[in-house]
Amino acid sequence: MGLKSKYRQWRVAHADNARAKGMQGQQSVALGFAWRAANIGGVRRHLECIEKYSQHAVALYPSTPSHDFLKTRDERSQYHADLGDPLIDRHSLFHSHVDPDFIAIAQRAQKAGKPWLHTYHLLYFPEDWDNNLAPWQQKINDCLLTQASKADLCLSVGTWLVDWLEENHGIETQFVPNGVDVDACDQADGNRFREAIGLDNFVLFVNSIAKVKNPAAFVEAARARPDQKFVMIGTNLTAEGIRAELKIDVPPNLIALGPLSHAQTLDAMSACKTFVMTSHREGLPTVLLEAMSMGKVCVAPRLPWSSDAIRLPEHGFLYDPEDPQDLVKTIDAATELEVMPMARQHVVDSFSWPVVARQLDDIYSGQLSSSARC
Repeated sequence: MGLKSKYRQWRVAHADNARAKGMQGQQSVALGFAWRAANIGGVRRHLECIEKYSQHAVALYPSTPSHDFLKTRDERSQYHADLGDPLIDRHSLFHSHVDPDFIAIAQRAQKAGKPWLHTYHLLYFPEDWDNNLAPWQQKINDCLLTQASKADLCLSVGTWLVDWLEENHGIETQFVPNGVDVDACDQADGNRFREAIGLDNFVLFVNSIAKVKNPAAFVEAARARPDQKFVMIGTNLTAEGIRAELKIDVPPNLIALGPLSHAQTLDAMSACKTFVMTSHREGLPTVLLEAMSMGKVCVAPRLPWSSDAIRLPEHGFLYDPEDPQDLVKTIDAATELEVMPMARQHVVDSFSWPVVARQLDDIYSGQLSSSARC
């Protein structure tokens, strides 16, 4: 590692140490672990919102300075490797999400007498990946099912996931939903997107090109309605990416923009006519909650993962995922409406981060209190 890399590592360590000193005397929560993704990054934003809205002293890992200073994969890998004993000494409670290495740290902290929570967001289901999971996907699955399940309390972001984990693996979890930063959504400006991109009155898809997200269904819906504009935003969602990965042509009424920043994506949501998800499986998707928080007319497949968000017809439209024509017809019906105010109210009441953070804070307080009595 060169001198510049060593300097950046030093800057991050110095900032993390300063944060730890600022939390001395408090029962702090170690929260991790996810790097910020280029455009969506649902787990990282989930963690950032816990840090933002919790009333407890929360130390997020990787820390914000690590994003500012660590530029290369090697630097970030070294930061990851250096975590461990210092965290166990510094913090009173550990809350893990997804990352196997952070789960291992939390398990060591548990053995040292520190309470440990784990949140399940989703697993990798072989049938969603052509029955061919990559080694890193299998590693995460194995860790989630055999190690994370040993936490003092396990949480799940979706009610369907609560049921699936208990029925299939005997893992008991408590439902604490994914949250949405309604304040950030309220700052979105559709006019910024319209002026920058030159699009209006369009149907929007925000996700990735992964087959589990089923982007091909959205492309074919666009092909079936040539007079309606369709827009796709997300990783590899460009005309070239769609042709290469999905082996289908892009109709002229579909604009595939690829990844945008989170702020730009929210502006696109604010500008769209209708928001559509076609995923075969999700935990409880932040992007759907964000669109609903803006009162957007949303369309999703009638599957277990969508049932927490779209509980009533007034919350959004559901289509039969086995019938491509039903998706087209449902989009037609959705574009007839302008707004869905009850969808926004449902999100504000049930999924806004102040609401979700209060649930987590009660859990944190209970775990810390129980630990103190031991």
